[in-house]
This record gives sequence, structure tokens and C-alpha cells, in this order.
Amino acid sequence: SVKTYLIGFVLSIILTAIPFYMVMEGDFSKVTTLWSIVTLAIVQIWVHLKYFLHLNFTTEDGRASTFSFL
Repeated sequence: SVKTYLIGFVLSIILTAIPFYMVMEGDFSKVTTLWSIVTLAIVQIWVHLKYFLHLNFTTEDGRASTFSFL
């Protein structure tokens, strides 16, 4: 539905804006910035899998689809 795509889009924008802000400001240490980028990238991968590819992680059928994807 449009709602799930909108939620995924907003989350993707937020998960992109945070690391971009951290890099542009330069107020954080390099290690903190790097780990934040890696962590938020992993979260963003999950958002894309859930909201755009519609992989369901909770049902038995969804787990099979997820394992097939991986």
C-alpha cells in the first residue's frame, strides 16, 4: 500500500540525513562517525527489505522468503 511505501521513504530519508549531517558538521570523532554510518546503513538495509521488497521476517512463509533472498 501507499502507507508502507511512505513510511519506508521517510525512514530512508532520515537514515540518510543523519550520517550526512554527521560528516558535514565534523563535530564527531572519525570512529564515532564511521560506526554510526555502518550502523545506520544496516538499519537502512532492513528498512528497504521490509518496506520496499516486502520481506516479512515474522511469519514462517516470510522467513522462507528471507532465506531465499539471502
